[in-house]
Amino acid sequence: QKIQNISDLKILLCEKVKDANLQILIVEGFTVFNYKPLQSLFHLKYYFTLSKEECSKRRSHRVYEPPDCPGYFDVCVWPEYIKQLEEIRREVKGVKYFNEHTQNPLEEILIDIGAIMDEGKLAR
Repeated sequence: QKIQNISDLKILLCEKVKDANLQILIVEGFTVFNYKPLQSLFHLKYYFTLSKEECSKRRSHRVYEPPDCPGYFDVCVWPEYIKQLEEIRREVKGVKYFNEHTQNPLEEILIDIGAIMDEGKLAR
């Protein structure tokens, strides 16, 4: 089947997953790769980085109970994010990093899923 665009790619991949009777689990969280017992369970690893400004903006739109005290983002949140990211870059192999400038990350991910399915690396 010839793929013309990302919609075709999504349809083809969904058909392949269904035909192979596979289930895909997406695990999300910026510290998930730092938990060593999970690392060997992931077939694919992606990390979406954010600039400090974007991270602060997103956090400011959330409601926390209790609310963040003044300066919490700069003193705790951002330094911890950087610490976790540096640890992942240093210790976790096979992570593909995306940022706000990455073109078509979904397409890359779908292609990667299709590739490991073709290679038979996914267990049922």
